[in-house]
Amino acid sequence: MISYMGDRDEGAKGGFLLLDGQSFEPKELWSSELLSFGYDFWYQPRHDIMVSSEFGSPCAFKKGFNPSEVPTHYGKDAIFLEMEREKVVEDG
Repeated sequence: MISYMGDRDEGAKGGFLLLDGQSFEPKELWSSELLSFGYDFWYQPRHDIMVSSEFGSPCAFKKGFNPSEVPTHYGKDAIFLEMEREKVVEDG
């Protein structure tokens, strides 16, 4: 599993690329709709859980940090996902 931090236009949408464990060929691309911002992740397949942190839009941090862009170009959440269903775990 490889996380990526933005789309091809350097926007915020991150996502995940799943590689085959034997051949390392791309196996599946997890929708960037799962996350507002991409960054790091941890997963435990035996418990069907994954947590991903948010960072920011590549278009913002590539040019240097600007505090005025924090509300629109940087994330603040930890996202929990069910790996089997590739779905965000909802509260409640």
